[in-house]
Amino acid sequence: MSEIAETILTKIDEGFVGRRKSKPRAYIGGSNIGGPCEAALSFSLRGFPDDEPPPKTQRIFALGHALEDLIVADLKHSGITVIDRDPETNWQFAYKKYGGHIRGNADGQIEVADGELALLEIKTMNAAKWRAFVKKGVAESHPQYIAQMQTYMGLGGFEKAVLLGYNKDTSEYHCEVVEFDLIEYHALLARAERVMGGQAPRVTDNPDDWRCRFCFKRGACREGRKPEKDCATCLHSVAQDDGRWYCKLKSETAQELCDDYRIWTPTEE
Repeated sequence: MSEIAETILTKIDEGFVGRRKSKPRAYIGGSNIGGPCEAALSFSLRGFPDDEPPPKTQRIFALGHALEDLIVADLKHSGITVIDRDPETNWQFAYKKYGGHIRGNADGQIEVADGELALLEIKTMNAAKWRAFVKKGVAESHPQYIAQMQTYMGLGGFEKAVLLGYNKDTSEYHCEVVEFDLIEYHALLARAERVMGGQAPRVTDNPDDWRCRFCFKRGACREGRKPEKDCATCLHSVAQDDGRWYCKLKSETAQELCDDYRIWTPTEE
């Protein structure tokens, strides 16, 4: 590779450093409620800092978001009724519970029968993951997607969800309809409630486990990266159903940071 070409590629990657300047989420997202690690869910709920994804990963995310607009356009051009914006807000459909401690945005709603709307989730996949989805079905190939859809169906009152998968390598589509499972939905809420109550162990004690190596909360969990000091990141706080935090030490709704602040850490099994 020539020096000029190498310089161009290096500068492209450097342009992504520090690009993500927004504050980390401070809630359990529907997209990660089914993730493997409850400690990661708690770090997210409490607003601990994220590790900055590598430039390549940031570009993958950006491409996925751009493709979603094209996929919605394909659906609409086909004559399928799709509602991709909440008419009341003109933003994506937002769902939340426990005062916002659980929340997420769905890709839209899609008509599956005469007048019947289902939840719509769009996922762009590389060829290997798309083939697994086609061969095995989403419950086996991507259980985290199932958890996300069950959460949104429960919060939004849907009986069905449509997962539309797009192969980024071949532009092929595959589609699966998922039925609402009340038992699974309540199991996911129970998991979130455990995390809200402070009980959130790591998925493994091995920091070299692949689930840890690719976790955006690794810095906070394994490398001592410090959060902002507030009641949400304090060991003594648990999340209330109304969206606020409760101080176990003072037996009252948390009001402001005090001298008893201790950083929350994952619990043991």
